[in-house]
Amino acid sequence: AARARARSLAEQRADNGGTGPTVEYAYHIRPAGHGGNDDDGACDLITSSLAPRVAVRVYVLRRYRASHDLLRLVSVGDDGRTARPLSGIERIMSEIESSAAASVSSSNLSGMRSANRGDPFPLYHFDNRCAVERLPAHFFLPEELLPISRQYGFGPCLEAPGPHLPVRALRRFHGDDCFTHYSPGGAGGGGGRRQLYQHRP
Repeated sequence: AARARARSLAEQRADNGGTGPTVEYAYHIRPAGHGGNDDDGACDLITSSLAPRVAVRVYVLRRYRASHDLLRLVSVGDDGRTARPLSGIERIMSEIESSAAASVSSSNLSGMRSANRGDPFPLYHFDNRCAVERLPAHFFLPEELLPISRQYGFGPCLEAPGPHLPVRALRRFHGDDCFTHYSPGGAGGGGGRRQLYQHRP
């Protein structure tokens, strides 16, 4: 991390002709109260000295081999001891199971999971209770995530790594119309759906 940060600073100085302000970056592990961020405590943040109230959100994935692995995470509070309400736990698990079943049944990969019909595990979900609770359907099935693909373009990165089947996962995360509409409230937020601006020549 330190090496990457030093390289980034060197590139900035080169872009500025060797002069100009140096940009400092900071990595915050699941901070609370950052600029009214509605994902407080659910993800890590990367901020820069140029725009300290603007952040890149970083969510960490973890592999859950079976439902009881995930239940252990969502069944207790942040202190690791206080039991969470049963209704909330059932809602999370029900949404995971139903959204996984819908994704599999709508794809040509349903045969891969016929032996474990009704059981979406193993799967890759967030590594903390707050993120899972807020975004229960934002997980990857193994065949969606792996093997990692490097065919994506992302700005100057021509071989950015990404999930094996991103479209199926994106539709589960944001709805079947995710390529034409968006939610102003962000992922899992309210505010209805709005149509994306489309350029017309």
